Amino acid sequence: MHRDVNARYQVLHALDGRVDGMFDPFGLEDATEMDRRLEVPAWAQDVPFRMETLCAESFALMERTMGIPIDRAWLDAALRTVLLASPGALFSDPEAAWLP
Repeated sequence: MHRDVNARYQVLHALDGRVDGMFDPFGLEDATEMDRRLEVPAWAQDVPFRMETLCAESFALMERTMGIPIDRAWLDAALRTVLLASPGALFSDPEAAWLP
C-alpha cells in the first residue's frame, strides 16, 4: 500500500515487485464503455469509479486485490516501510503496464 499526494487518483498494481498494471480513474465516470475498457485493467473493470467516492472505491479495490481489510490506523501510524526501486526499474515495459 502506498499513499501519495502527488498521485492521489492513480491506481497501480504490483506483483512480485513489478508493476503490472496502472490507470488513473479520474474522469472514468464520464468515459464511454469502450474508452473505459481500454484504460482500466481487467482486475478493476467492475469497479464503478465515481468522483464523489473515488478514494473509497480505490481503497475497496485495494482491499479486494490484497485480500485483507485496510485499517484506517495504518494511514497515521509509523509502520515499517520499504524503499521502492526507481520508476525505470518498476516500469521496464511501461506500455505493458497500461494493458488490461
